[in-house]
Amino acid sequence: MSFESSYKSHISTSDSSNSDDLANSNQANYRRRYERRRQANHMMDHMMDGFIMANPAEIYAAVNQVPRAPRTLVPRDRESGPDRLWSDYFADNPIFPPNYFRRRFRMQKYVFLRIGEVLTTRNEFFKHRPDATGRLGASGLQKCTTAIRLLAYDTSFDSVDNHLRISASLARDSLQLFVEGVVSHFSDEYLRQPTEIDYYLQLNNGDHLA
Repeated sequence: MSFESSYKSHISTSDSSNSDDLANSNQANYRRRYERRRQANHMMDHMMDGFIMANPAEIYAAVNQVPRAPRTLVPRDRESGPDRLWSDYFADNPIFPPNYFRRRFRMQKYVFLRIGEVLTTRNEFFKHRPDATGRLGASGLQKCTTAIRLLAYDTSFDSVDNHLRISASLARDSLQLFVEGVVSHFSDEYLRQPTEIDYYLQLNNGDHLA
């Protein structure tokens, strides 16, 4: 083999070796970068899992949040609500007689007034007080009546707005706190197992009505 042929063979072998070394180096660099990305993604997934498990309600609300329409101010004339309700059912000479009250409230007036008095005395929500602007909000009578109407008629929260001048959100809060208050303050007396005396009185009342 001539010197020229030997030199060309050496150059060819050297180029091939350099190409193999470069390919191996590139492949090693790619594997290192891939491994770093995989570890970083795994760490990020672990952090997100911990955050989601620690705040499930907030994450669910954020994911399912629906853009809300601008709030519309409705001039309800809410100050007239208590006066109208009082003149309809609770005045000395109410517009609607007692049988209307019994049918619409599903209870006698004295029972309703006792519940309202207890809730107004023991729960700040049912007290007639001014809001942040100084205007008087809904009275305890309005809120208790709202809760009773929703329970009696099984209707939507905004159905009481026309007569009682109460928004749907306030009606929802009134219903929830009314039920909680009744269970809290009257469960020992009324939400218990009936006694023999209770059965006796019920049977006597049934015979009387028959």
